[in-house]
Amino acid sequence: MKPTMSKTWMMVFAQLVLVFLLLTCFMAGTGMAAGKPSAVTKAATFVSYCTARLNGTANPNGILTMIYWEYGTTTAYGKKTSVWSVGSGTSDVTFYADVGNVPPKVGSLTPNTTYHFRFVAENSAGKAYGADMTFTTQAPPPSVKTGPATKITTNSARLTGVVNPHGVKTMCQFQYGTTTDYKTGIGTSPAGNGTSNVTVAADVTKLHVNTIYHYQLKCESSSGFSLGSDMAFKTKSSNLLQKK
Repeated sequence: MKPTMSKTWMMVFAQLVLVFLLLTCFMAGTGMAAGKPSAVTKAATFVSYCTARLNGTANPNGILTMIYWEYGTTTAYGKKTSVWSVGSGTSDVTFYADVGNVPPKVGSLTPNTTYHFRFVAENSAGKAYGADMTFTTQAPPPSVKTGPATKITTNSARLTGVVNPHGVKTMCQFQYGTTTDYKTGIGTSPAGNGTSNVTVAADVTKLHVNTIYHYQLKCESSSGFSLGSDMAFKTKSSNLLQKK
């Protein structure tokens, strides 16, 4: 008599086969997901005359992944950001890195310059490069120098200064007062949008006799504002005071 398998054991066997098949499919899917990362370069943001924020999206695809950005004035790049570990997840995540320095110093971006950059993601399965993108830095804020006071009388003076707008429409004003808190502003006037030095001046009146006044030149454009150094002058004594 041939041995037979009961219906119960047949059902158990069928369930075990099903579980085995499901586990095999799961493992196969996991194996396919793990691999070379993806990298997508995103547009730069917060671009100023000396800084910018670089953006990108990466998917580690299940393997510990490192990211960074390459950047420079050509597609040869030449510079790169710090390198960061972003884990071993399996979904897209957006990252950013700030380049340049405020105030400007060695390593800062150059004003009025177009930069190329791309996002890079790398793991043990390979390296992925995002597309090349560009951004252009702004012009710098105006360069400002407070000049000497001239035509000083008992109650008036002419304040002078020099500004370079660096190609951006610029407005200037003198701030003045009996202390370096100034308190008063005068002479808000356009300094143009040229790229060379421009002399600006403003006449202040109704000053006190025989009094020291502080003043400085302030100029502003869409790139920011700049302050000249503090300077001072003293109004003249009146003839009546001198006779006494």
